[in-house]
Amino acid sequence: MRHLNKAPAIAALFGALALTAAPAAAQTVAEVTVTAAKGHAVQALSYKVGYADLNLRDIAGRKTFHQRIAITARYLCRKLGEVNVVSYNACRDRAVADAVPAARAATRNAAHQGAWTPGPAWTAPGA
Repeated sequence: MRHLNKAPAIAALFGALALTAAPAAAQTVAEVTVTAAKGHAVQALSYKVGYADLNLRDIAGRKTFHQRIAITARYLCRKLGEVNVVSYNACRDRAVADAVPAARAATRNAAHQGAWTPGPAWTAPGA
């Protein structure tokens, strides 16, 4: 009985899969989703904050990005009807805090990408 060594074929298959998957994995969407919840997440709204038009490698771009997240959080909490100052502030702070990890990841990724080319402008909520 002849024993076949399948390891080279399996390694070649995984290598081919890695080559075809690499371009898709390298592409990223230049937006972060900000989600605001009313109370204990009984009702929630989300809005995507784009940053394709911002150079996250410089401080001005990062500052504008974080301002967009804060603006969006405030807008969403108002849309949820948060009128009590305490609940509004809690809603806003939670929405911003939940978006910060994705914003930090986007900033880290920007530092490792090639030359930056501005993308489409972001449309603020309610605009």
